[in-house]
Amino acid sequence: MPIHVSMESPNNLVDIDAAFLDAGNGHISIAGENNVVRIARQRIAGTVFFSVAGGARIELGDDGILGTLSIHAVAEGAQIVIGRGLGINGMVQITSHERASIRIGNFCLFAPDVTIMASDVHKILDRKSGRRLNPALDVTIEDKVWIAPRAVVLRGAHIRSESVVGWGSVVNGSFPPNSLLAGMPAKVVRKNIRWEH
Repeated sequence: MPIHVSMESPNNLVDIDAAFLDAGNGHISIAGENNVVRIARQRIAGTVFFSVAGGARIELGDDGILGTLSIHAVAEGAQIVIGRGLGINGMVQITSHERASIRIGNFCLFAPDVTIMASDVHKILDRKSGRRLNPALDVTIEDKVWIAPRAVVLRGAHIRSESVVGWGSVVNGSFPPNSLLAGMPAKVVRKNIRWEH
């Protein structure tokens, strides 16, 4: 069954490859106006559940192999931009519920049950000052990063190219390229690595 697209308003920029819509299944929901959705042709379209709202942006580069991908960019200024050649095995969830960006480079590989979030969704405030303690922060995953099953990448994370994130790790910091990351919270457990498909 092809991917269904629902759009509340014609005042959105939507450029979705027709073959992607025909080959995959799932739903793309575009709510409100001034949203941008660009999805290029994929090698395997898989099952997708995308929602964009409030003037947000979703871009998915070409030549991906998508298992099940859930993307939600649902706030003004929220951006999820993914490069070419994304490989997904199983279910992956990528969300930006607030004004923050998630940028994923080319030729990344994500295993089942990976979650990537630019915010905690709910605000935590200092009781006296009212200052927010957990603001939304940009997430950057550079080219050729492999993320193992059940890993979580949180707001503010920056994973540089040719790195690997171990099973069940929680990533919320900035790390050098060619690093093997593991743990809760993740830390560099080995330097100067590279990986192959």
